[in-house]
Amino acid sequence: MKIAIIRLSAFGDVCLFLPALNALRRAYPQAQITWIVGKNEAKLLDGIEGVELVVYDKKSGLRGAFALKKELKNRRFDYLLMAQEALRASILSLFVNADVRLGFDRVRSKDFQRLFCNRVIAPHPNCHMVDNYLDFAAALGVTDLRVEQNLPIPQEAFERAAAIVENTNVTAKNASITESETAKDANEIAKNGVVITQNSISIVQNSPIAQNETAKDANGIAKNAVPIVQEVQKTANPTPQTTTPKPYFVLSPTATPVRRNWRNWTAERYAAVVDYAWQSYGIQAVITGTESDREMAEMITLCASAEPINAVSKTDIKTLLALIKNAQFVIAPDSSPGHFAAALGTPAIALIAAADPRRAAPYQTPSYTVERYREALLKFHGQTPQNVKFGTRVRHIDAMKEIKIAHVTAMIDRVMSDKKDKRR
Repeated sequence: MKIAIIRLSAFGDVCLFLPALNALRRAYPQAQITWIVGKNEAKLLDGIEGVELVVYDKKSGLRGAFALKKELKNRRFDYLLMAQEALRASILSLFVNADVRLGFDRVRSKDFQRLFCNRVIAPHPNCHMVDNYLDFAAALGVTDLRVEQNLPIPQEAFERAAAIVENTNVTAKNASITESETAKDANEIAKNGVVITQNSISIVQNSPIAQNETAKDANGIAKNAVPIVQEVQKTANPTPQTTTPKPYFVLSPTATPVRRNWRNWTAERYAAVVDYAWQSYGIQAVITGTESDREMAEMITLCASAEPINAVSKTDIKTLLALIKNAQFVIAPDSSPGHFAAALGTPAIALIAAADPRRAAPYQTPSYTVERYREALLKFHGQTPQNVKFGTRVRHIDAMKEIKIAHVTAMIDRVMSDKKDKRR
């Protein structure tokens, strides 16, 4: 059997397709699988065995399209899995000779994709993106759909990641934990059972918010939890010893800009979380991102008491994966690092208010998503998830402000508590 896949981008979606790929490989170990993928995304998949990568550079335009046509001209596939609804991907699919051209069903199809298919996957309403892609494997007769992800990381990437972490010391600055942010949030959070005093943030996990949420929603305060109080002190801990590996967490503060899609939290609130992780657990933040994230990283560093490690523009994709793999946890908005963390078995504290977490949250058990989608949808659009189309986004610049500092610090407590329980 010869199977072609077309999923060009983006990093998060390529990562989310891996369970479907692995399901196909388990069911058909002798199958020849070819994945047509974007140039940058191919670096993420580098090292995956049993898959041929055909790389298409999206910046190459018509020249790249005709190069792809030439490369695939004399090849024929039994199946083409059209796992990307974008019109560009559909046009490129015309260069793939396949008996079955499998696309999304009517509800999930976009950009006229159905015009390029001769078969569609079965309807599956209101499902996560991972399940979206697993439906392609199911359409090929696969019954073992357990989620298995693999992102190969070479040893040299771990060495580069270790150098980033170990060559930087923590320094305490003469700054306090964002008192202005704490004051702004105090009234709203107090209503939800989170008590804030001048010198500490006390998070009570058997609050009214906890009673109204399910464990699956994971908005930062677990249902029926035993009361846990954590205090954020105003002074930083001494600099840790550098003779042992430093515990750290990865902070990827921004999502790729998309028009009218506001997914990022504020630098001041990130800084408060950086301080909380250091002061409560001795865990230093490593800020990652591309050059476009430099300003945000510098703002976080300016506002934080405990100085984070600024690794912006210092990692390639494999080094980022190595950092995530060995991190205590990852904090990120609705973006690919959260999905990388879930794939690598690292707790992903995803901050989601503008996107529907049922569709976009890291596919991980247990879920550590800090989710305020329902609150934002109601506040800014006067709607509830039950009376809008599944996956509807909250299109408001202040949507992410519904996530408070205390929601995130409570989730850090939960992650660390779970880690402690596993060690017993």
